[in-house]
Amino acid sequence: MNAVRAAATIAAIGLITGWARTQNAPSTATVFGGGASIPGAVSPIQLRLAPALQSRSVGPSFVKRAHAPADVFVSDVAFNVVNGFDVKTGEQVEQLTGFSSPYGLATDAAGDLYVADPGASVVDVFPPGSTTPSLRLGGNEPTGVAISLRGDVAVANFGSGAVTFFHAGKSSPYQTLSTPFFAHVTFDAYDEKGNLFVDGTNAAGLTQVGEARGGGKAGSIVNLEVAGLTSAGGMAVAPGGDYLIVDTPADAVNEYTARSHVPVATIPLLQSGSPATMAFTKSGGDFFIADSVTSVVEEYPFPAGGNANKFIVVGGEPVGIAVNPRARP
Repeated sequence: MNAVRAAATIAAIGLITGWARTQNAPSTATVFGGGASIPGAVSPIQLRLAPALQSRSVGPSFVKRAHAPADVFVSDVAFNVVNGFDVKTGEQVEQLTGFSSPYGLATDAAGDLYVADPGASVVDVFPPGSTTPSLRLGGNEPTGVAISLRGDVAVANFGSGAVTFFHAGKSSPYQTLSTPFFAHVTFDAYDEKGNLFVDGTNAAGLTQVGEARGGGKAGSIVNLEVAGLTSAGGMAVAPGGDYLIVDTPADAVNEYTARSHVPVATIPLLQSGSPATMAFTKSGGDFFIADSVTSVVEEYPFPAGGNANKFIVVGGEPVGIAVNPRARP
């Protein structure tokens, strides 16, 4: 990515500069990790997706201290690493390195971790516990990746504005979908029926949301023409089937029913500085938010939102987040 495109990326996911605010964590919240004020005073920042905009390329030192697998994985674009955390203790237990700019994350039923790396234009697939990818999927500055219940992989390519579909374990796509109303696609999420929801921007930089009905079997991406979004960040699908979109500047998550154009609910994130992406716990009773400003992962109750009930200090600039299906959450 060059600087112009990276700047467009920042606008595309709704991360803003020139503002600051202070909020205090509720007394009932659990805070893991040391030394940080949670959420604390927020300074103006820009989320950096491309190596051209990054001044730090060497990640923090890490020595694995536990044999338990990570519950939650978080990508860090400040240090170009993906870190794994034990949610119960807040301890970092895993780290993956060697990325150009790790961004969107996803996991499949086997526990494989998918890392979209727009700087390298690839999606790397890591088996559980491995620091070496077993599979590499090609892309065009991919920022998002989603896995269906049947194992199909959908890659959101920011560079081309297209979504490419892969069968499980295959490195060659079986379908590519693009549409004129997407100049860039950023994030995507499957529902239980195999429909894929996608967000991004058009040529004018305005937020767009689409659906590939049937996923890779679809012939096109349908414009959902949703309302109520300031700017779209990460996506997720709730256990009941509603799809959710992080509205980064609004510090909220909008909930939509299938085919709906207006949100049925707006979930406030009262202690978020700049929510980037989200992932549900295995039970679906809570969801995690990767907060790029406060350098924490916040856990909120679903569907109420409001005050977070847990914070994990992850450091750096967290963007992508994924839950390990074999772990506790």
